[in-house]
Amino acid sequence: MRNYYFLAGFVVFLAIVFMMPSVSMARGEWEYEATQIKDIKIDGNLEEWAEWAEPNIIVMNEVFGDEPPDPDDFTGSAMVAWSDNDSPWIYFAVKITDDEFQPKGDNPWWTDSMEFIFDSDNNGSADQFTLGQDGALVHASANLNNSKWVVVNQGNEYIWEVAITPAQGFNAKVGDAIGLALSYNDSENNVREHQIRWIAKENGWGAASNQGELIFSAEMMKPAPVEPRGKLAATWGSLKSR
Repeated sequence: MRNYYFLAGFVVFLAIVFMMPSVSMARGEWEYEATQIKDIKIDGNLEEWAEWAEPNIIVMNEVFGDEPPDPDDFTGSAMVAWSDNDSPWIYFAVKITDDEFQPKGDNPWWTDSMEFIFDSDNNGSADQFTLGQDGALVHASANLNNSKWVVVNQGNEYIWEVAITPAQGFNAKVGDAIGLALSYNDSENNVREHQIRWIAKENGWGAASNQGELIFSAEMMKPAPVEPRGKLAATWGSLKSR
């Protein structure tokens, strides 16, 4: 009888473990719950998104071996969302302050650009999607089939709206968790001057310790009204599928 109760308890334990989100213990302690967003249009208008405030945002202010840049020069923050009606896509809203725009460098990381890094299989791997702030650059795993984005700007503020399919056959479900890293390259004079990240534990873009857990929530995003702040200019077109 004692063995029966032990086995029954062990089965319950395994059931609980397998019901928990799939996570990687190699990743850091950061996590972010992506709420569901409906009927999103990748147009640079963030009216579908929640208020730009904690705890909704990821602040990118980690750097390697140096102090963060002057906020007047360079800052970054982001939101992440998804929809179970369109589960291959992960959506991002990003705000970047950059005092000097550099559209093209000799290398993709010497261009003002965002890097979105995923471990979508939770196996310690990393796939990087690099998108240019110029609305044209694609690098690494990014291409015109798996990445859509628009950038608009007002002065030094650049607002991104992004959709990425992180892997072929990707299909998010409520409670799933994958690895995510975010970074922005600030380039001037044809070289990268700074890189700010969500998490900066190791000086390597694919390191698991630089990733947080992105958890796909059943909760619906509650949009906040977007206050008009003057004219926002569409920047360099977009790569939306038409």
